[in-house]
Amino acid sequence: MSKKSHDYGRFASNYSELGLENTYYLAFRDIPSLLETYTQGLVTLDHGCGAGRSSRFLQSLGYTVTGADMSLDMLQQARSRDPDGRYEQLHSSSLPFDDATFDLVFQSCVAEEIPGIALMNEIFSEISRVLKRSGVVVVVTRDGAIGSGEWSSFVITEPEDGLRSGGQVKLFIREKNITLLDYVWFHSDFESVFDKSGLKILERHQPIATGEEPYHWYQELDKSFWNIYVLRKVADSTM
Repeated sequence: MSKKSHDYGRFASNYSELGLENTYYLAFRDIPSLLETYTQGLVTLDHGCGAGRSSRFLQSLGYTVTGADMSLDMLQQARSRDPDGRYEQLHSSSLPFDDATFDLVFQSCVAEEIPGIALMNEIFSEISRVLKRSGVVVVVTRDGAIGSGEWSSFVITEPEDGLRSGGQVKLFIREKNITLLDYVWFHSDFESVFDKSGLKILERHQPIATGEEPYHWYQELDKSFWNIYVLRKVADSTM
């Protein structure tokens, strides 16, 4: 049986102190150029905003952001760091927003917490529903094809029975001495979910370190830790 992925009640304060350095830097390095290329408006939902790190990042780029998360502990951290920000608690996969509300839905480091394909389908169907026809979804997630290895921010331990869709890997965050159990989702899983949600992939971006960054890299120079998906509604989607 799969175990709980992220116990935010236990380490919300510690997790909230993570910045955009090391391997996390690569997750966000190319976001400004991707948003400049694809977005047409500023009204943004940061889905699974956690302690607001990504919400504050998007605000710094000029976007009008509503952060939303299920963890009250994490939202309290977000509100304490951004008292003027807008943060909403989610109580299920349903989103408390009207249809076609957002120009941009941003999601980072969330998909690896979702414990099943059925739930992922529900979540992305809701994301598609609240997205404007001209809107864009950006999903930043760990590449599920990565098994064991060392990264600037992470150490990953692959289970003895290997990687499988919906299985879990142990992920240790070096900066804060936190161990998580991430769910494994492959590119093919995301393709299926996006298709069922009425979303199409405009770009799959996999950032690689150049060696000029001020960080000590492990595998980041050779293989991307991240998949960044840029999505738009299918033209004939009714969602």
